Amino acid sequence: MEIKIQSGVNKLLLRRSMKGIVPDTILNRGSKGDLTPLVYVGLKAEWNSLIGLLDEVSPILSDFVDMVQFKDELTRWRNGYLGDIARIFGVLTLAVWLRSSYLSKDVRPASPPDDRYGRAQQ
Repeated sequence: MEIKIQSGVNKLLLRRSMKGIVPDTILNRGSKGDLTPLVYVGLKAEWNSLIGLLDEVSPILSDFVDMVQFKDELTRWRNGYLGDIARIFGVLTLAVWLRSSYLSKDVRPASPPDDRYGRAQQ
């Protein structure tokens, strides 16, 4: 563990192995930067595709996410309010995964589970 993290510095082994190859300013930086502006541009550019994706997976995704609230949050992002990007990215990632795992293969449970954990009601 001391090779991976030392004195609060993560990826220590990687940093040491790249010394002299990668500039010190990059090796010693604390973060990779803020990607929020790029996400915002991508969100606006792919708006119709994202809404189509959400509509397509909504019957399954709504078991995990309040779709009305999420679409409202997404619309606020599109209009310039930069809120919780991690939540938006997480929900969109789940939506893509659901589409590729279930909808594209037409593989769905024969009947929905009785509760969120797949247990039959007693």
